[in-house]
Amino acid sequence: AKDLIRMMLTVEPANRPTINQILENRWLSEYNSVLQAPLNTPQVLAEEAPQRSAVTVAIRNANGDNRLEDTDDDGNNSITFSITNNILFRRRQRRRALRNVV
Repeated sequence: AKDLIRMMLTVEPANRPTINQILENRWLSEYNSVLQAPLNTPQVLAEEAPQRSAVTVAIRNANGDNRLEDTDDDGNNSITFSITNNILFRRRQRRRALRNVV
């Protein structure tokens, strides 16, 4: 295959193979069967869309549950938010303090 591609990419047109030479190439003549692989055409994608959306919803729900487990400190399925533990809040506080010093 590489030899065929290399010949076809020859810059000088006079040195390029003709279509008959290309068709007679061993690679094309030996490997002429086509695999029956499904193509992702718009029709196939539309048929698979409901299945994909169901999987997507399940993944989102699982991720949401995992996030809740990671942030639920007391086990009562609620997230307690302390503004003083917020990294962004602390960063802003430091910036304000630095501005006040200058």
